[in-house]
Amino acid sequence: MFNPIIIVAILVQTFVAKANRLFGAILGFLITGGILLWGLGVYADGGQIALFGIPLSEPIFLIACLVWFWFDGREFMAARKVATEVNQMSDMPLLQSKHVMDFYQNSMNAWAAGKLSNMGKGFENEGKMQYDAFVKKYPPFEGSALRVFFEKFMPRESEFLIGVGNLQAGKNPGWFVLTNQRLVQRDGRDNEFKEVNLSGVDTYQIKGMSTKKMVFKMKSGAEINIEKVQMFPVDKFLKEAISQSLRV
Repeated sequence: MFNPIIIVAILVQTFVAKANRLFGAILGFLITGGILLWGLGVYADGGQIALFGIPLSEPIFLIACLVWFWFDGREFMAARKVATEVNQMSDMPLLQSKHVMDFYQNSMNAWAAGKLSNMGKGFENEGKMQYDAFVKKYPPFEGSALRVFFEKFMPRESEFLIGVGNLQAGKNPGWFVLTNQRLVQRDGRDNEFKEVNLSGVDTYQIKGMSTKKMVFKMKSGAEINIEKVQMFPVDKFLKEAISQSLRV
């Protein structure tokens, strides 16, 4: 048997983690502990637990819970590190830069004005947040895509955020920043970020199965290839960004 309440609890944890990663990690510990206690009770009563139809012996169940606790611990440490960095951000000189402050404010104004409303109501709601809360929601912590963007690709006038992706693994977790003017995307082949000016894009393709390649053919005739892409904007976000770039 496998209690459906556990599945619901895991789904709740997923939603909580999206809102607050640290709280989600703590909830993960509680859920794993609850599963362990529940499972021990099932085995004590002579029952058995199956995972995806596969019966688990009690020792295998205990090992699975220990592994799950290990993953919970890793996620908690990563979440606490990010939370600490976010809490220390008020003293970060980068956030006092006019270009960075303008970028955040432009993003809030654009989202609150409904410029991305066709992509979901969440943008408009988040655009109405307090400035500090918005920055904490999208922080430029060390190694993140936004940090690289601010330090190496100075925000432009009237530029605002549309999407950001961070792969939370490896030495360089930041992978892309998508704005109404540019895509700044990490090339997995050489670990360098490449810049694509969206108003100059004629066509683009995302090729490959397990390893993705992005190919942008520019109106100038040039071609920009970004290799071994592990995280990139979904198609509707990229199309919207290109559309927004033509209105600048």
